[in-house]
Amino acid sequence: MNLSELRDAVRTQLDLDEDDIANATLDMYIREGYDRTIQLERRWPFFETTWDVTSSGASITVPATLAGISSVIDVDTNVRLVQIGTELAEDKFYGNTGEGTPQYFSWWGNTLTLYPTPSSNTDYRIRGWRKPTDWIAGGAATEVDADKRLHLPLFHYACSLAYAQLEDTELENTYMRRWAATTEQAHDDIMRPQHHEPLVFNGGTRIRARQTRFVWDL
Repeated sequence: MNLSELRDAVRTQLDLDEDDIANATLDMYIREGYDRTIQLERRWPFFETTWDVTSSGASITVPATLAGISSVIDVDTNVRLVQIGTELAEDKFYGNTGEGTPQYFSWWGNTLTLYPTPSSNTDYRIRGWRKPTDWIAGGAATEVDADKRLHLPLFHYACSLAYAQLEDTELENTYMRRWAATTEQAHDDIMRPQHHEPLVFNGGTRIRARQTRFVWDL
C-alpha cells in the first residue's frame, strides 16, 4: 500500500472525508504506527543492505543509513573481521596497534576502528541492516517502507487513533488490539528462520561437497 491508499482506507472505515480528518493528522497517526511497528525488530529482512566503504587509516566512517552490522569483510583478502567491544580494544591495542592486516574492528559513534591499523587505505564490504526511510515525506504515492505483511497493521493503528479523536474508546481499543495481534503475527512470519536442514546446536557447520558431508568443529 502507498500513503494515499492508507489514508483512503482509514477514511472509508470511519466514513469521514478530508474535511473531517486532514491528511496531516492521518499522516501523524500512520507515522506513529509505522515507528512503533518497526521498533519491534532491528533485523528486519527487508532492511538487509550491503555497503562498500574504504578505510582512512584505522577508521571507517559508518554510512549514514547503517543501523546494525552483520559482518565487515576485507575485499582484498575476503576475510571477515571480528567485532570486539571498544573497551576491550582500548585495553588490548591502545598505544600499540602497529600496522598490518586488520583482524578486528570496534564500533563507537559513527566510526569503525580497525586493529591493527592497515598500512594503506583498504576496501571493505559491510553487510547489515539499514535505517527506515522517511517514506511519508515522499508524498501520497510513496509505498510503505516495509514488508507488505506489515501494511495492514498500520491501517489498524491509524484507525485506533482516529477513533480516539472521535472519543470512541471502545473502537479505539478494538483497533489497537488488532494492530498488536496482526503485527505479532506478521513479525513471526517475516522473522521465521528458513532452514533447509535441521539446525543442530553445537553440531558444527555442515558442508556438502562431492556428495560427502563434512562436519567442521567451530
